Amino acid sequence: DRVSAPTTHSSDAMAHDESDTEAVDVDVGVWKAEHPCVLDNFSDLFAKFKGKRIVVFLDYDGTLTPIVNNPDEAELSESTRVVLKELASMFPTAIVSGRGLQKVLDFVKIGHICYAGSHGMDIAGPVEGPWCREGIRHRPAEQFEDMMTEIASALEERMVDIPGAMVENNKFCVTAHYRNCGAQNQCKVLDAVEEVVRDREGVKVTSGKKVLEIRPDLHWDKGRALLYLLSALSLDLDPDVIPVYIGDDTTDEDAFKVLKDHQPGGLGILVSSTPRKTAASFSLENTDKVREFLQKLVEWGSIG
Repeated sequence: DRVSAPTTHSSDAMAHDESDTEAVDVDVGVWKAEHPCVLDNFSDLFAKFKGKRIVVFLDYDGTLTPIVNNPDEAELSESTRVVLKELASMFPTAIVSGRGLQKVLDFVKIGHICYAGSHGMDIAGPVEGPWCREGIRHRPAEQFEDMMTEIASALEERMVDIPGAMVENNKFCVTAHYRNCGAQNQCKVLDAVEEVVRDREGVKVTSGKKVLEIRPDLHWDKGRALLYLLSALSLDLDPDVIPVYIGDDTTDEDAFKVLKDHQPGGLGILVSSTPRKTAASFSLENTDKVREFLQKLVEWGSIG
């Protein structure tokens, strides 16, 4: 059965656009003091984690790989892939992305980590390695798959003549990209999204970095995906478990909030070069710094 709920208007979503995502007008020094670079605090922080069980959760675009104009070209660098493989051999590791599950699998190509596509609405466990478990498969939005396919097709028809615009079908969410559009054409993308969702029940529109996303209006997000995976890996009741979540976008805030509310020992790390409203405790400036942090985590794990 469909879940019936009011639709969020895309004009509201676009108003919260990227800027980059809830940017705040505060002194940079003050913000950095409140959300310090985790690399600068690594030694002191991880000295407290000695003997603990680290679990790593990572967004993909903007976290493991830079945001690019063509989303189909967001390839993972080989240097980051090498670090990820080492990391996942030491700690349970998951990639939690807005991309469709298969797209993330094709980009990353590592079998011994967990994947959660469509903002956590399509979850699959490792197919090999130390964290491989039977039954790690969860699709809370499965009943929406046909509807999302219809929405993607309808949106493509309406956006085909908008220069720079692109529709991406991410299985359980549909993404309208307008990064390469001029201001006037961005408004056309907004109009197309509003037209497609106007008479549909059970969907909502959210915003990200130069995208609008049409999603099932379910009580499910990246934070709930994090909790599901901790449970599926039998790590949810262990007081020594320290979840680490790294992400750059609005949707990652759901995971940061879960760490604050349900996993008080957890570590939320925002990837951003500018001050932003966030529930994360620490920050990293860009994807290069993320890779540097993951490498330090590998080194810490190898001697810990």
